[in-house]
Amino acid sequence: MSKRHELELSKDERQRLIELRDTGEPAYLRERAAALLKIAAGTSPHRDPDTVYAWLRRYQEEGIQGLFHRPGRGRKPAFAPKSPEEAETEALTAIGQDPGQVKAHQTRWTLRTVGEVVPWLANISVPGIHQIFSRLGISYKRARLYLQSPDTDYAKKIERIQQVLEETHQNPRTRLCFIKMSSHFTETPL
Repeated sequence: MSKRHELELSKDERQRLIELRDTGEPAYLRERAAALLKIAAGTSPHRDPDTVYAWLRRYQEEGIQGLFHRPGRGRKPAFAPKSPEEAETEALTAIGQDPGQVKAHQTRWTLRTVGEVVPWLANISVPGIHQIFSRLGISYKRARLYLQSPDTDYAKKIERIQQVLEETHQNPRTRLCFIKMSSHFTETPL
């Protein structure tokens, strides 16, 4: 036979639980107060007994404060304790490299391979990785020959193009003639 739980309430405690049952915010407090009032009245609440008796135990230990949700409850982000920005940066850095460097003879990234490379994705299923990437706004892109240029002088060339564009913007009367002569550009006036 199961143990019958009892709750002795003072007049003030009973009144406080009645107020909480009738007007408590957030709403879950109303349900918890009603369950405790039923236990105090000698009836059993219509809820999972383990849940209700956990509420009772916390009420007896902490009073009304024991009925509130505790901080830290609920589902944590899959990339916790990283922020979404840190998680996105780490994932993009990993997939920014050639997949052949991670696994020999692999020409494309797979979610499984990404999970092997990014440490915080190691114990997450392939569908879970897909869901995380969706939350982070990372999607599969087709028909790209490369993610980063394999050209070792790429950054210098981009910098020079930006410089020439800026010069053109500052002096629109100058016509630029791009003639490649040992990786230098020449300028021809109108």
